[in-house]
Amino acid sequence: MRILFDALGLPPYGGAKSSAIGWIRSVAEARPGYQFVAVVSRQEPDLVGLANLEQLIAPPAGRFGVRAWAQRHLPRLVRESHVDLVHFAKNLGSFFLPCPTVITINDLNRLRYPSMFSRVDVLYWHTVQRALFRRVDQIIAISENTKLDLLQYYHVPADKIQVIYPAISPRFGYQSATSAANLAVLQKYELQAPYVLSVGGLAMHKNIHAALRAFASLRAQGHLSEYTFVIVGEGFHTHNDQRLLELTSRVGKQTIRLTGAVDDADLPLIYASASLFVYPSLYEGFGLAPLEAMACGVPVLASRAGALPEVLGEAAWSVEDATDVEAIAAGMLRLLTDAATRTQFQERGLRNAQRFSWARTAEKTLALYQCLLQDPQMVPRR
Repeated sequence: MRILFDALGLPPYGGAKSSAIGWIRSVAEARPGYQFVAVVSRQEPDLVGLANLEQLIAPPAGRFGVRAWAQRHLPRLVRESHVDLVHFAKNLGSFFLPCPTVITINDLNRLRYPSMFSRVDVLYWHTVQRALFRRVDQIIAISENTKLDLLQYYHVPADKIQVIYPAISPRFGYQSATSAANLAVLQKYELQAPYVLSVGGLAMHKNIHAALRAFASLRAQGHLSEYTFVIVGEGFHTHNDQRLLELTSRVGKQTIRLTGAVDDADLPLIYASASLFVYPSLYEGFGLAPLEAMACGVPVLASRAGALPEVLGEAAWSVEDATDVEAIAAGMLRLLTDAATRTQFQERGLRNAQRFSWARTAEKTLALYQCLLQDPQMVPRR
């Protein structure tokens, strides 16, 4: 059996990359007798070392350039390499492939919040993506919420969508926040505990500005004077929240620290040293970052937007309205000053993170492949 993964255009960091690479690796590890090809824009270190997985690096040509390359070259590559099935690992895909196809859809942000994205992005999802969904054999939605969005915006037949959860890397786990390794990482990024943490970058839909306003209001009231607010992640390619940069410039780096992207190996240690993780997102198709924080033993405050209630359950301190600055501030203060509440949410988070595993993801994905290859009419129904 020969499976090709289209993983073109993955960002260097972030949840989309973590999910796609984790998915590919877990499936390849689960079937050592299969042969896998991952078409990527750059070599992915986390895919190195698997005897049954080959990385094919396509010429870099920008976000839409790689899609044009895939449309032109993938059909020939699939035929010449005798590929049995193609799995598009992140939202976008190609047409006219001579074998069964599966696509993983993370979210429909561009349709829910079109004003936050470029017109080209939105037009692509209204036209090309709609045509693609008619062509592919199966769609993997990474949450029930994403499945509902697919049904609402594209009217895809329900039996064409399978919900399969991703998981987090095993590198995220509970550890001491005072180890020498942690202290070295903090020094590397000029961080100092205690701090409140956000991971996910500067995109508008992450809504970090609301959390910063809540943090600033608490400090103005004489609370949390010893804390800084740390934001990990790069700018987004279309809709950075400029208010974050303005507020940081006004308040100063001693209060708000923007690290930019960090090395994958350093991120678990940055989580472990945080006192609180905040995630007041306006919409999420899954929400890997708060799950990573939970696995590292950090209490989480999150909105109830998109798939977050589905993924986090009662393990996070939930804010019903992501724009309610006062509610965010109240939750932050409670989790940072009430030891019993803090411990309660740490324990809930550790248990919740264990609900998701790449082994389970791989098992369900391979079952879907098998059904498609044996009989497309016998795809497992939920």
